Amino acid sequence: MRNTIAAVLILFFLASCDEQSVDNPPPSTYQLKQNFPNPFSDTTVIEYGVPVVGNSTGPHLRVAVFDRYYDRQVVLLDSINHPAGTFRLYWKPYQKNPAGLYYIELQQITHSFLFSSSETLKRIVTIKK
Repeated sequence: MRNTIAAVLILFFLASCDEQSVDNPPPSTYQLKQNFPNPFSDTTVIEYGVPVVGNSTGPHLRVAVFDRYYDRQVVLLDSINHPAGTFRLYWKPYQKNPAGLYYIELQQITHSFLFSSSETLKRIVTIKK
């Protein structure tokens, strides 16, 4: 119970983020759609798709926001066994994010015995204030 409260407080102070599943069949490849609305001032919606993978466990996914200097601002999602499907993240940036360009990055991380690789998709986000 304490861990849940701590996680909620951390998300509240860093950024507000909520995930929702969309009733669409899983895509055939990883997808990161353009956020909407864009530009935005309060909250934006980030939609992404995860294909069905061959093994029984889902992929390790990370969705993060970077500023124009490519400094990571916040990690919206870090899921180790993410299910297949189409999902929406609702992101409300915290107060220290000034107006400007940001990048949303969806990264699928693959770890195997010999190597580690990743597939990365990026989109541009504009915050107006």
